[in-house]
Amino acid sequence: MKFFVAKVNLKEHQASGLSYLRPIQFAFQSRKFMLPIRLGMINAQGPQDLIVYALTENGRVEATNFRTEKIPTGENLPEYVQPKFQDFYKAMFSKQVDDNAMRASSPNTYGTWDGANPCAGPPLSREELKSPRRVLARWGAGRIDNALSARSAFGGGAMPVMLTRLHVRYSADSFPEDLAFQETGDQENYQARYVLQHPWKGSPEACSAAGNYFKQVRERENREAQTLADLTGWTWAAS
Repeated sequence: MKFFVAKVNLKEHQASGLSYLRPIQFAFQSRKFMLPIRLGMINAQGPQDLIVYALTENGRVEATNFRTEKIPTGENLPEYVQPKFQDFYKAMFSKQVDDNAMRASSPNTYGTWDGANPCAGPPLSREELKSPRRVLARWGAGRIDNALSARSAFGGGAMPVMLTRLHVRYSADSFPEDLAFQETGDQENYQARYVLQHPWKGSPEACSAAGNYFKQVRERENREAQTLADLTGWTWAAS
């Protein structure tokens, strides 16, 4: 194996006006479907987060030596989560990591879906995969395009490519080896999504059914708060 070391000129970086360093991009060919991560643990001060994007022809990518756990989806959450959804998602992921002793990854899979699911964007097009202005082109999408172009039945428009996003948190103690992958036959388009219901803000005296409605709202909000606590570990008190 080979490794490289980068030296950063802080003055040049400050002159660029960027807040963060540009990511170092590299490519390598290997018979093993893997990602070397052990070297980055040498001077790590605690756990590290890694997000892996994989483009494949047939199905979702999973780690073979790191359990893949789908994060909960389709849950009803309290209305007050909306302005701090980022905090909720971080806490939920951290709890899942802790529950799995830092030995599992969370996948989201995007591919050639039909657009029937909520929030699903259009399928990846050939232009999106090949354009040098798109980050997808730097993931080796050109090689996939060349392979797919050889299929006589394949035309223009959307490309039959699966895009998998894996979020992994690991430490030198919890994961003492490099990350290995496999391409599965699973083509399910899995996306984590959550439901926020906004109750009516009218008066309890507005009509005869209003009292029962607000009672149901309180019961629902208590269930949502319990769900939030179960997902994140946050505490709550019933109203």
